[in-house]
Amino acid sequence: MKTVGIIGGLGPETTARFYQEIIASCFEKNKDKRPPILIWSVPLPYKIEEDLIKNAQGEERYLPSGEEQ
Repeated sequence: MKTVGIIGGLGPETTARFYQEIIASCFEKNKDKRPPILIWSVPLPYKIEEDLIKNAQGEERYLPSGEEQ
């Protein structure tokens, strides 16, 4: 079974909810196995998250410097 990789960053609650949805979905398909999952949290300042979630603004701040499109 392949390993799933998740990069989290919109708060631990969002990452945890997403993780639980993956596990539940996999359980529906195969009740004997779960995939190995790696989660790497990339926390961002709350203001950046708030601007993106509430106002749909500032998505360019999620890109590493020099990679803006």
